[in-house]
Amino acid sequence: MSLFLAYSSTVFGTSLSWYAVFVLTGAIAAYLFTKHFYKKDPRSKNYPGLIDDLFLIVFPAGILGARLWFVLSRWDFYGSNLVEILKLWNGGLAIQGGVMGGVIAGVIFHKVKKLKFPLLKLFDIAIPNILIAQSIGRWGNFFNQEVYGACVSRNTLNFIPNFILNNMEVCGIGEVAQPLFLYESIINFIGFILISIIIRRFVKIIIDGELTALYLIWYGLVRLIMEPLRNEMYIMRVFGNLSLSITTSVLFIITGVALILYLRLKPYFKVKQGGR
Repeated sequence: MSLFLAYSSTVFGTSLSWYAVFVLTGAIAAYLFTKHFYKKDPRSKNYPGLIDDLFLIVFPAGILGARLWFVLSRWDFYGSNLVEILKLWNGGLAIQGGVMGGVIAGVIFHKVKKLKFPLLKLFDIAIPNILIAQSIGRWGNFFNQEVYGACVSRNTLNFIPNFILNNMEVCGIGEVAQPLFLYESIINFIGFILISIIIRRFVKIIIDGELTALYLIWYGLVRLIMEPLRNEMYIMRVFGNLSLSITTSVLFIITGVALILYLRLKPYFKVKQGGR
């Protein structure tokens, strides 16, 4: 295995965790895009500091949710080693748990502040940008040397740069692990461009909540496809053999589809009820 990677480096005498750097960089990117899209809404003038306040609440809640979701899947270890739960620099964040933690914190924040800015619109402004955070954050797995896929012949992946393949050499001679972090990073970036930029800009009629629904469907499908490709040691399981990520992905997809159907059919049912 290449010596290129390290869990941490020393910069100006300070230990630097690359895992944390990529997670934080992704979060900042999502924050900046959210702020950009928020300013385009005329109602944002009534709440000029809303995104700043929201970020300060949602980001730590997301990290907490991601950590707890991961710990849940490894409770046989963490239950006997509670101090290890605090060692985030060693990896172990389940992104789906982070999404749920952030959403719950966002809802509570909206209710406590009694904001008149529509909650679903706020979600549409912020949630699809999680994809750029996930795209960047996945490189933390690369630097932490984790979340490998199945072993394949190195020759089949010659289209991937050597600096990546050199650090996927965890299999037999002439083999490398599938760099799932790279695949998911690219697909999440595509999803971000599609949902947060193209659809937001060019689709004229978007009901508040639909971009959030599209995020849930997109990311649910991504994880549903990627999860079975993981090396077994990186699959999070609960209740024996149940894959936590696949189960959560299915729930994401169902929730996203149900939300779109609800939003699209809601006006129809209102008309029918009014006609009676």
